[in-house]
Amino acid sequence: MNKTEKGALFQDNQFQFEAFNGLTLEQFITCEAKDATNIILVYIKVEKNDWHQYFLDSGYGFWQNYEDIDPTIAENRDEEYAYIDKGQELGLIGKKIKQIQCEPEQNNCRITIEFEHQKIILKAINPANFDSDSELIIQ
Repeated sequence: MNKTEKGALFQDNQFQFEAFNGLTLEQFITCEAKDATNIILVYIKVEKNDWHQYFLDSGYGFWQNYEDIDPTIAENRDEEYAYIDKGQELGLIGKKIKQIQCEPEQNNCRITIEFEHQKIILKAINPANFDSDSELIIQ
């Protein structure tokens, strides 16, 4: 495992996370509300690194690295939410990350993970509302 920083790495409406640039995606799991389309958290596993999680809240993007956040372990999951392995479904596994960035969008922001020919964007459903639910968009 790489010895990257632990804890809350970013909490802002604009940042670039460069530690994963050029690395291969191994797993991509969303934590979603069972009764809505809201994406609560996204878990990402990249070669030679711990699990990271990212999300939007109150107009900010958050990027975190905690050693104990492995969403594949049942006891780490909250039963109120659905954990969905989107990596295979979206054809992301094995792709190299070009860049990861968070940028403002109206009263909210969006976090984009860019691959060679694809982007995965976590954004507010209603960017004008700083506390909007989130959705995942594939471009």
